[in-house]
Amino acid sequence: MVLVVGAGFVAYAIHSMQQTHEAKQNVTAVASPSLEEPLGAIVGDVLTKKVSENDMKQTYLLIGGMAVLLSGGGLVFLFRNKS
Repeated sequence: MVLVVGAGFVAYAIHSMQQTHEAKQNVTAVASPSLEEPLGAIVGDVLTKKVSENDMKQTYLLIGGMAVLLSGGGLVFLFRNKS
């Protein structure tokens, strides 16, 4: 069960990171023509910050998911050898 939860965390974190990367590319594509204007630069910065809000949360979820996955693998290994 621990392996499934860890794999789910890792899969969700990777999926979320991919969506964030695509959103950053879209913001860059939309904001780049108007970056030379002062208002365009402000809007581009605000959008980039808004898209980047969850970067650390996604990283922590990925690291935590890997830890849970490795812990589950260790438990399976330990209990398999005892039987």
